[in-house]
Amino acid sequence: MTETVDNPSGIVVFDTETTGLDRKNDEILQFSACDGEGNPLINTYLRPVRHTEWPGAMAVNGITPEMVKDAPTLDEMSGRIKAVLESGKTLIGYNTPFDLGFVSSFFRPAKDVRVIDVMIDFARQYGEWNDYYHDWKWQKLVTAARYYGYEFKAHDSMNDVLATLFVYRRMEEDLRRREEKKAAEKAEKQRAADIKALVDADRMSWERSGDVAKLDKEFDRIFMTR
Repeated sequence: MTETVDNPSGIVVFDTETTGLDRKNDEILQFSACDGEGNPLINTYLRPVRHTEWPGAMAVNGITPEMVKDAPTLDEMSGRIKAVLESGKTLIGYNTPFDLGFVSSFFRPAKDVRVIDVMIDFARQYGEWNDYYHDWKWQKLVTAARYYGYEFKAHDSMNDVLATLFVYRRMEEDLRRREEKKAAEKAEKQRAADIKALVDADRMSWERSGDVAKLDKEFDRIFMTR
């Protein structure tokens, strides 16, 4: 029976912790996801089947062999993880291709699913240029979170998920404010152009008639309404 997940938000924010960086040889140690409101959809450790130790990754994520020795394997949890990911019309992550690569054996986003990489979007927002790659420099999640005043313990995948959602929402707010400001500036420019056109159209007739008082009154009417 195919699993389904109730997710009215249509958003899935997800993250993994792994034994290393090679998606072909390394394995997932922890998989977490929440919906667009920050409600957990899944948070589970996973027991690797090809690795008994991962000292390099353990130094970063703190996940020890002891912590996952009784956890389910990825094969045992793949149906649930797939159902969680399929519940989203928008998938959000931080370095999203990395995490998707580790679940690619059983899940690939449909063509109509929007995939957002907050790391790429935040790099533009942060604005540090990388001369070598001729692009915006990628920043760590802790840097992105701290930029918006959010502190958390990184490299627990559920913590990372919630931090990613926070950064995503704050970036949405920034974008909305920029768009509102741009729209207001455009409207003000158009208003100024309309006023100029109105004044220019009537100026000659007023000046010819010598009705300076009417000209002054019209200026007062226009600019008092701004």
